[in-house]
Parts: sequence; C-alpha cells; structure tokens
Amino acid sequence: MEITVAGGGITAQTADTYVVEVYDDGRLASEAAAVDAAMGGSITQLIAAGVLTGRSGEVTTLPAGRRLKATRVVVLGIGKREGVTVDSARTRTGTLGRRLRDLNAGTVAIAMQETSAALEPEAAGRAVAEALVMGLYRFDRHHTRAQDRPRHQIDRVTLVETAARRVTAATRGIEEGVILGEMTNYARDLQNEPANLMTPTIMAARAQQLAAELGLECSIIERAEAERLKMGSYLSVANGSAQPPKFIVLTYRGAGNGRPIALVGKGITFDTGGISIKPAENMDAMKGDMSGAASVIAAIGALARLKAKVNVMAIAPCTENMPGGNATKPGDVVYAMDGTSIEV
Repeated sequence: MEITVAGGGITAQTADTYVVEVYDDGRLASEAAAVDAAMGGSITQLIAAGVLTGRSGEVTTLPAGRRLKATRVVVLGIGKREGVTVDSARTRTGTLGRRLRDLNAGTVAIAMQETSAALEPEAAGRAVAEALVMGLYRFDRHHTRAQDRPRHQIDRVTLVETAARRVTAATRGIEEGVILGEMTNYARDLQNEPANLMTPTIMAARAQQLAAELGLECSIIERAEAERLKMGSYLSVANGSAQPPKFIVLTYRGAGNGRPIALVGKGITFDTGGISIKPAENMDAMKGDMSGAASVIAAIGALARLKAKVNVMAIAPCTENMPGGNATKPGDVVYAMDGTSIEV
C-alpha cells in the first residue's frame, strides 16, 4: 500500500473511494461540504435524519453519484471538535483502514482537513499513516487455504491537504508514520510466530538480518561466553532447554560517541514455567513471553530508519524456559553477574 499527499481539494482527485470527516455537531467543513454538494446534499440529509452522528470512529458508506471522480464516499465520524488527539486519530483511522479493505476500496483519497487543522499537518500525517499500516496488519503467513487470507487490499491512499504549503509537512509525517507502523508490525511478526519457528537461534538470526539491513552493530553472546561472564541468573533459566540461549545486543549510534540509552526486553521464546510448570490451559500464549525482546529490537530498528540523533543499545536475553533434567529447581541458589546470590 502506497501512501502519498496531494494539495488542493478532494473533488479534484480521481479515486475509487473518497473519505471525508464529519464532527458530531453536524457542521461540514469545506471539503465535506464540497463532496456533499456534488452528491445533492446526501450527507446533510442523513445528518438531519440522525443516521449520521459524527461520533468518533463511525464509518458510513454512500454511493458517490455521477458528479464525483469516485465510486463511493465514506463518511468518517471524528467526534467532538475539542476531542481530536493523536490517539483518537490513530484509533479511528485503524478502524477506517479495516473497513476500507473489507469494502475493496481500491484507490482511496482522504480529506484530512479537520484532523490536520486540530493536530498540524505533520502530526496528522504521522498518525494517519501509522494507523493505516498497523490497522491493516494480519498475521497469516502460515495459512495454506486461500479463504483464510483477506480477499481485498487497498492499493493506494492519497491524503488530501487543502493548502499546498502544508503538503511538505504532511509528507514528512507520513514517512515517519509508515516507519513506526512497519516496525510495530515487525515486532508483531516476531511475537506471533509459533515457538518452534521463533527459537532463540531464530531470534538472533532475525536481529542479525535487521542489523545488516540498517547498519546496526550486533553481537550475540553464546552459552560459553555467558558462562565465562558468570551470567548465572540468565543461564539458570536456559538450563532446562535443548535450545541454546542467545543474548542479543544491538547498538545504534546516531549521536557520535555519547553514552547510549539502554532498552532491555525479556526474550523467553517459550515459558512453560520450568520445573514449576504452568497450567496447560492457555500455555500456548507463553510463546509471547519474548514480546519485550521483540519490542526493543523493533524500537532500535525504527530509530535507525528514522535516523534519530541518539545513541541506543537494545539488549534482548533470549532463551526458552523448559522442564528437563538440567532445569533449575525451586530452592536452588544461583549467582548473577555482579555476584548477587538468588534463591529460586
């Protein structure tokens, strides 16, 4: 899906689907009013009848008629005038994106006049782009039946700014929003993989691949090195698993030689509870115990893509926590790197 910005009015755009914004007070801004006029007042009639309320997240689809360069018009409710925030814009745009996909909306032009006025064009572009990328996310790579995959896609989205001078700022926001959305989805992909396909070894390989693509420094501390460093607390979790632990360290240097900010994320790729095993019900969800690691790896990737002026280190200790002959037992005493003793 391509997301771009165009200046001018929405009625000058040729698209399969127009999207216009409406507040809950029923008053139409210039873009929505222009579309409404070309539709013979359909929108205002539905507002007067109480069919369109303008509440935030409300999505109503109407035929465009013959006077517009579109097949359909989607009216997006954005709530109260004083209630437009980045969070509310993201939430309703995510809902909008999914509805547009279900409609097989094809090419889409969105008049973002109201959101842009409330948030400024860069913030509005960022929020809308991030929400569209995240809202359309699906994890279906392992589905082998065609009917399990979405039947429709959105081809292209054009965000329409009425003032040409606002296009540059909105474009900058969109570029950032796409990166943030894509890296959030990157973390989701890591999290959603089944545990047999996202072992510590695979996590480390994915981190190395990301580092190679974005120019990050990457080091993987293997078991032997962890033992030499006396990482007893970390290794006590890994001891019950046949999968080798991988301690991932990624570094991004965007601000010279300054000290980095450290992001640390838990990377238990499957957590049975070890010897103190968890109940079987919902244990499959324990594949998600590496979500912290996925988040910090994705975060440093986003910072690198954004070329942020900051130094950051992402630390992701990855291992399984499994029962086994070598598993740590309740009551055992282990030692952390700093020599602190820990009774399990």
